[in-house]
Amino acid sequence: MCPQCQLAYCGACLDNRYGQNMDEVLRLLDWECPVCLEICNCSSKTCVRFKQGLKCTNQLAAEATALNYRSVAHYLIISALVDRNISQTELEKMQQEAQAMRAARCAPSDVHV
Repeated sequence: MCPQCQLAYCGACLDNRYGQNMDEVLRLLDWECPVCLEICNCSSKTCVRFKQGLKCTNQLAAEATALNYRSVAHYLIISALVDRNISQTELEKMQQEAQAMRAARCAPSDVHV
């Protein structure tokens, strides 16, 4: 459950829609849900995307999986980066930075006891 807005997410939705692992999420004291981060990509007409003037993603999880993306979020992000002609080198650098940030956020000192 998000400590800010109290929305609850199931593990399957976090994994399929946002590429987040429930075990990692539960270890993070400062975890913010996709709605609070304004990265929600659900299929609802009340979704953050819709409020930002973007199209709802509908049932995009099956398409993302069929195209071998890790999650709907990965599919949307990588598609947007490709559309902007981001180079492979830049993509790899972004991935390394994201992994370092993720590792720092999941440090053992952040584990609930």
